[in-house]
Amino acid sequence: MSNASDLRSLAEEMAAAYTQRKQDVARVVSDAKELITDAAAQDRERTEENKKLMAEAGKARANEVADLKASADALVKDMGKQNADLKVATGALLSDYVEADEKRAEENKKFMAEAAKQDEARASEVADLKAATGALLSDYAEADKARSNEVADLKGSADSLVAEFHAEQAETKAAWQSLLGMMRNVRGGKAPKAPRKARVEAKPPVAEELAEHIEEELTPKELKKQVLKLIKKSKDKGIKLGEIADELGLESWRDVLPAAQELIEGDKVEKKDSYYFAL
Repeated sequence: MSNASDLRSLAEEMAAAYTQRKQDVARVVSDAKELITDAAAQDRERTEENKKLMAEAGKARANEVADLKASADALVKDMGKQNADLKVATGALLSDYVEADEKRAEENKKFMAEAAKQDEARASEVADLKAATGALLSDYAEADKARSNEVADLKGSADSLVAEFHAEQAETKAAWQSLLGMMRNVRGGKAPKAPRKARVEAKPPVAEELAEHIEEELTPKELKKQVLKLIKKSKDKGIKLGEIADELGLESWRDVLPAAQELIEGDKVEKKDSYYFAL
């Protein structure tokens, strides 16, 4: 039940992490869309403002010209003798107006150039945001692939554990049935038959040698050394964590799992299905 609970907890944690990552990606994509939408809205607002400014400037110029023409006509009409002076004054006024108009046009040109630069900068920001979003999605895909591999490894370990559990149950059942048979024979007055010994595979010489030198409690460093030695001796056949635990006199394959993980991370061994091989 502890193993099943551990596996169920791990599955729930992985599902929660997967959901969180999906939410993070959705939030980044949503933020990107909002930024693009805001940029487009700002561009539209700036275009409308430019149109209004140009319209107001044109209207003001038209009004100024109209006022200037009316004033000039009035001056010509009312001051006939001062016509020459009025023409000079009118020429100066028109010159000032033209100069002011050119100045306004230059200012408008600079304003439009600055607006174009801002548009270009905003477009660059949007492109960078798209690239960052793509990179984030790529990282998420890689993380999801790695998580799938972890789940596959975990399933292989769980299958190995279940197989070992069934094998132990079968041995226990056989021993119990043998004991019941002996008890029946004794009660019936028959000489008890010697129980059939379970076939035990002979340990390789290296396992016997290790068993003689292993202490009751191994340090993590010594445990890793002994685990690596057993994996190397298994050669191309490979070896399971449960087999290593049995060779070292440990209660469970979980006792050697941390050492095996360190050896994998240190590129000393590799894992294929439930078997470990030396590199």
